[in-house]
Amino acid sequence: MTLQKIISLGFIVSSLMVSAQAANLGKATKVIGHVTKIAQESMEEKPLKVDDDIAPRDTIVTLEKSMAQVILVDGSVLTFGPKTKFNFRNMIYDEKKKRIIEFDLLYGQLRGTISKKSSKENRVKVDTRTVSMGVRGTEILMNNKVEDVKSEVSEVALLSGDAQVRYKKSGKIFKLKPGDYMVAMNDPGLTHIPAKSSRMEDRVFQALASTGLGGGGPSAFKKGVGNDMALAGTRDASKVDPNDSQIPEGYFLDLGKGDELLKK
Repeated sequence: MTLQKIISLGFIVSSLMVSAQAANLGKATKVIGHVTKIAQESMEEKPLKVDDDIAPRDTIVTLEKSMAQVILVDGSVLTFGPKTKFNFRNMIYDEKKKRIIEFDLLYGQLRGTISKKSSKENRVKVDTRTVSMGVRGTEILMNNKVEDVKSEVSEVALLSGDAQVRYKKSGKIFKLKPGDYMVAMNDPGLTHIPAKSSRMEDRVFQALASTGLGGGGPSAFKKGVGNDMALAGTRDASKVDPNDSQIPEGYFLDLGKGDELLKK
């Protein structure tokens, strides 16, 4: 075999290795209750298990009293609450050159810690039908409540880092700082302001921030504290017994309460 053929063969093998690595976006690290994964290639829906790989365009679905957690190859951590559907639309990752993430929260609850990366090209975006959120080195809480095919309420709370949220209907950009909360509605029958941002009360912000993915947090808060967000029995999701169907309240935003804020 000539030197040129050896070099060519080595290049092909290296390319295949890179492609294989790129096909794996991350792994499931926690599964509680009834969670399934719909694989893009086969469109089969199977139970999600710990250590299962996540590939581009895969979809995770959680049912009532269920949750799941995925760690991406860039170190970012995504946790999905009950009654959630999330699509890993696209991820291109090279630690030194670029990170492009485009995911979709179709409905339900998301808590995410997006790792800080110094890549030359760095774009991280999570979409709903109503808003598009760009983040960097950020811890976020995000809800998307779908009432029917026409009505949707999206909520975002920023715990750390930077985020910009674009309200798709008007194109308006909301620049969020830690402690900011934003809600937007997509409904053809709107009779009030369709998008609004505000500051969370300090104790609401501290409670949500203290229940980070690696830490504990206060064990009890009263419901109905500030901005219509409920907190109760807050605890670290990683310590939830897999046989216990109870999901810790206060780990995610109280789903769908934000539409009341729009009417104030």
